Amino acid sequence: MNNSEITVTEFEEKVFKTEGVRIVIRATENEKVSDYPYKQKEAERNSVAEWFTRRLKPKLGELQVEVVNGKGDCVPWQTHMGTVRASYK
Repeated sequence: MNNSEITVTEFEEKVFKTEGVRIVIRATENEKVSDYPYKQKEAERNSVAEWFTRRLKPKLGELQVEVVNGKGDCVPWQTHMGTVRASYK
């Protein structure tokens, strides 16, 4: 494993810690992906689709990803990041 790769499980945890949003990656838990390097949250007003395109897709490639709200439901891609974060409170 090179230093810029982590497991899918680690990636999901890093995203939640950084973004305050839960994701589910459709892959085996030990599959390796590029590290999630971001330290600052995506802007509240940006959509899940914008965030996915800018931050997740370059790291995960063609892996399927679901963004889950506080009730455990998959959110529509046009939902604002702030709305998803608020659902966990």
